[in-house]
Amino acid sequence: PDIEQHDVFMCGPAGFAQGVYEALRGAGVPARRIHHESFEM
Repeated sequence: PDIEQHDVFMCGPAGFAQGVYEALRGAGVPARRIHHESFEM
């Protein structure tokens, strides 16, 4: 319920990360709280 007050970490391919990033931004999470590490198989 208060996700915008937490840091979010994700790991995955670029397409996944972009979708999650957009969803998080839409939910009110500030960009500075979204962290991503690229991972491809």
